[in-house]
Amino acid sequence: MINMDIEVFNGKKQKKMLNVNSVHDIEKLKQTMGKDGRLHYTVTIDKRSYGVSDVEGTRIKKLLNK
Repeated sequence: MINMDIEVFNGKKQKKMLNVNSVHDIEKLKQTMGKDGRLHYTVTIDKRSYGVSDVEGTRIKKLLNK
């Protein structure tokens, strides 16, 4: 069981720290192309989607072994 904090962006680019008890709490990690032509990560936790930075997205991707 891993207890970790994930820095996410709330609706209006406000940073927020979420405490996740294990990797299994992360339902989905999605990488999409934004309007600015750059890749962005979106993570789904407890049926809610949050934007994450590239650094956090890469870290979560490694934890999920994707």
